[in-house]
Amino acid sequence: MPDATALFPLLPGLRRFASALLGSPKAPADDLVLRAIHQIQHDAPPEDAAHLRSALLAALAGLAQCEPLPEEAHPAEGLEKALLDLPVAHRAALVLINVENCSYAQAAQLLGISRNVLIGRLASARQMIARRMQADTQMTMPMRRQGAPFLRLVK
Repeated sequence: MPDATALFPLLPGLRRFASALLGSPKAPADDLVLRAIHQIQHDAPPEDAAHLRSALLAALAGLAQCEPLPEEAHPAEGLEKALLDLPVAHRAALVLINVENCSYAQAAQLLGISRNVLIGRLASARQMIARRMQADTQMTMPMRRQGAPFLRLVK
């Protein structure tokens, strides 16, 4: 396994990924990152730094499947709430593609699924978020008359 200096630049991204999976930026996400590091050290540690990130992301995704969402100190709202309401597998796919900037092939490999399954999960996740955001918007918007345009031109 590469030395610890290869791990340091990866830690912010790993913590961000774990936080997105668990919905918590605090201790549970850090604990998940540490467990992933220990897991890859004991299983099959990568020989170079290039594979270290992939192995850690895959370990995080696997560990998050078994981890319950922590109790929120503050209630999540809006997009954050919509993201947390997704199943972990869908959330992991969405975060790998949209936050970690993985390619479809990389994300599919990290999650241990085919590219087509990944694309399906992404589409489902995006639809679930859109429906949730639309429902939240409709609840907060005042009632408008039937057939009135949503946007108005102002001169």
